[in-house]
Amino acid sequence: MAPYEALYRRPSRSSICWAYPEDSLLLRPELVRQTIKKIDMIRERILVVQSHQKSYGDLRRRPLEFHIRDYVLLNVSPMKGVQQFDMWGKLALRYIGSFKIIECIGAISYRLEIPTSMLSIHDVFYVSMLKKHLRDEEQQRVLDAPEIELNDDLTTIEVPVCILAKEDKKLRKKVIPLVKVQ
Repeated sequence: MAPYEALYRRPSRSSICWAYPEDSLLLRPELVRQTIKKIDMIRERILVVQSHQKSYGDLRRRPLEFHIRDYVLLNVSPMKGVQQFDMWGKLALRYIGSFKIIECIGAISYRLEIPTSMLSIHDVFYVSMLKKHLRDEEQQRVLDAPEIELNDDLTTIEVPVCILAKEDKKLRKKVIPLVKVQ
């Protein structure tokens, strides 16, 4: 569908100007003035539609801001051809890592602390390539684990401390004893 047809819901009368064929008796300056008026009207209507679309888009858009020492994920899908990360094709990663922001360069670029294995990649990224990583400090805590003795074949010997609970699970024809051991 031509833009003229979409705008006015009728076919264009002429490819040169928007005058009816019987209006060919009009003088040339008058025909030019009419064409300029119609073009101005089309431009105004297009601007109105663009402003409506912008207002709808702005409702869902939010500014991305990060601070120094925030953790972010890096979008790697645009860089698939440049460097591959783990997988190729439809199973490729979309975001990698959890990188710390070490410097804010301007309002829209950030320098990340990347590991030495990724030195071939520049460490400054545009804000649209970053996604905030919500770190759970509770999960980042390291628990004190008791020392575990490993055998030569990397197996361990576990010694039960006590029995916490007993239960009998009844199936159709069997009874299975379940025991919870600490």
